[in-house]
Amino acid sequence: MKSKILSSVVGITSTLLLASALMAFTGTAAATPVLQGTTTEPTGVTGLVVDGSTYDVTITTNDSYNYVFGSQPLIFPTATSAGDAMLALQTFLNTTGVSDLYGGDYCYLHGCAVLEPYADIGGMVSVAATGIPAPFEPPSIPEGANPWSGAPAPFGFQFPDFLALQIRHTLFGLEWAVFTPEATRVPEPATLSLVGLCLAGIGFARRRKMT
Repeated sequence: MKSKILSSVVGITSTLLLASALMAFTGTAAATPVLQGTTTEPTGVTGLVVDGSTYDVTITTNDSYNYVFGSQPLIFPTATSAGDAMLALQTFLNTTGVSDLYGGDYCYLHGCAVLEPYADIGGMVSVAATGIPAPFEPPSIPEGANPWSGAPAPFGFQFPDFLALQIRHTLFGLEWAVFTPEATRVPEPATLSLVGLCLAGIGFARRRKMT
């Protein structure tokens, strides 16, 4: 009788440990950031981690400050937090080989930047940024170079409201980064299967104990 009980306990424990390990692996894999769009025309990033929190990022195209942010509270309300966000984005853009925002060589020839606002006070919009300075033409880029730079800036750039309202590719080669906190993940099918396996193992162990 004791051996049956011990066997049941061992079976339950093994099932739980296996399920926990696989669930942890699944969660880690799901947290890997993924580029949206292409390396010459990115539209955003999903699963970008900034200071321990995960965000989905949209890189706007030809949109003004008011259109993008409106009256919504800013996600990163300080220069430090916005700088951290831009550093995370900058690292990702360099790691994935993103070389332009508009599908060609615009950034190399004219320069471009992605901006994240952290304050809109007294008629001035303050931003942190990462960008490709010009001229940075493709033939002069050594292999493995990281063209995106500038973050985290120790101080933010400032634009008068009237200028920030008009920031867009056709005028300046500047775009906004819109960070959205990632919603709680819905359990993936693999995770649900593991939970089901765990419960089935417990049920089977109890049935053996009863017999």
